[in-house]
Amino acid sequence: NGQSDDSLGRRVVARDLTFNRLIATTSSRDAVEFARAFAEGHLEAPRVLVLAGSAGVGKTCLIRAIARAGTRNGRVVLTTATQLADLLILAIRSDSIELLRRWYIRGDLLLVEDLHTLSSRRATQEQLALHVRTWIDAGVRVVMTAGGPIDDLAAFVRGLPAAPTSRTVFLRRPGRRDMRAIVLAMAKRSGVRLNW
Repeated sequence: NGQSDDSLGRRVVARDLTFNRLIATTSSRDAVEFARAFAEGHLEAPRVLVLAGSAGVGKTCLIRAIARAGTRNGRVVLTTATQLADLLILAIRSDSIELLRRWYIRGDLLLVEDLHTLSSRRATQEQLALHVRTWIDAGVRVVMTAGGPIDDLAAFVRGLPAAPTSRTVFLRRPGRRDMRAIVLAMAKRSGVRLNW
């Protein structure tokens, strides 16, 4: 699947997942442009970027391309929402919340996949949003992926700073024309000739 885990359970990104390998279509063009601006640290890019959409629309590819680009510019931490929430709960229970905040501040870029796994955990969403604010105030940029309806993450979204500091970008499922463009581009890249 293009990734493995390091000794701390954090995800390690495959080296070939770059923006140059992504195929932007009409259904993903805006998301790819926001993700690229975010990865390149453009001044107009948000400090928090949430990539939302159903399974299979390219959220994971985008976050991995951001991670790949980010490794050239500083320390990147890639984790899942469940892992982060579990660490957050453990830190609160052990009265070491400040240590957790400082650990993530050591990074330049925090990438969190599968935010939708917190959909039924309102209090955790609120705490996570509070920590995201702390991390961005310290200069950390945060990008997250969320499958399913963003309405299920209302407590988290409400706790984020307003645009342009944070931005949610929705990826739509590609239509037939987009799928055809993707297949043709992949075939061309691979040197395969299709007779359609």
